[in-house]
Amino acid sequence: MTETLLRVLVVDQPDAAESWEGFLSPGEKGERRGQVVCFTDVGSAILRLRSEPFDVAIMTVGASEAFGLEGICRLLAEGPETATIAIVDATNLYAGREAVRLGAEDCWVRGELTDLAMRHSLRCALDRHRRMVDLRARWLEEVKRREGDTLIATGQLRPETLHALHLKTLQVTAPLLFEAMVNRYQDQLDSAFEARLYRNLPRDRISKELKLMAADLQSVTAGPRDVVDIHTTALRRRLNDEPPSRAAIHVEEARVLSLDLMGQLVARYRNAWLARGGLVREGHHAGTRPR
Repeated sequence: MTETLLRVLVVDQPDAAESWEGFLSPGEKGERRGQVVCFTDVGSAILRLRSEPFDVAIMTVGASEAFGLEGICRLLAEGPETATIAIVDATNLYAGREAVRLGAEDCWVRGELTDLAMRHSLRCALDRHRRMVDLRARWLEEVKRREGDTLIATGQLRPETLHALHLKTLQVTAPLLFEAMVNRYQDQLDSAFEARLYRNLPRDRISKELKLMAADLQSVTAGPRDVVDIHTTALRRRLNDEPPSRAAIHVEEARVLSLDLMGQLVARYRNAWLARGGLVREGHHAGTRPR
């Protein structure tokens, strides 16, 4: 019987890419042999991930703007079946914690783990991720069994239900809605660009539209990954035809917009949680202040 290789996708800085050669081959006794495919930019890695399955994706986070948390979000969105691990420098531990919060299975601090320790951590992360994928699949089967009246003609749950279970991103489950959100976000990006050039233009309308977008995103249980997808898609389209001088302004304004939209969405979820009694703790009654 032919052994199946453990396939690992790596996104790292150019000066560190060569260090991954031989990371999984030859393996230790009893270990599954592996193949490492290394890239120095997220875009190329995403294209490869779309065409080929990988067991694990490893990405450096925080080294530069090209290796930001958006890259981790894109990997998570494009490869839900792939376990993701972040690598950070000792001076940037916050980025590692944020990567794990966004969905990465683990975070490695560069230079603090041996190859043997990293291989062990990699396999543990893979096992955790596979158990989670299996758990979600079983959960989906149970929902389909219990809520047969929600099934559509193809035998699948409605996109809104799939998204509510966090099995797919909005871009996959509701592409028309996603496209509409991208267009709305792009319109606000254009407005922000004009307000930047002509400083006397008001920005109130932009903030109001982002609030409306957040409300619509909440209605379909959208999350941080969806905001990142909307942001990156709109920005990529806008930068295609822009000269470098204008592109830099678009990038700066888009960052502000994405933070604003993310904040509006988080605030709506927080308010909904509070409305359901989220602050009522054991031993305290609603309307009273705990001592």
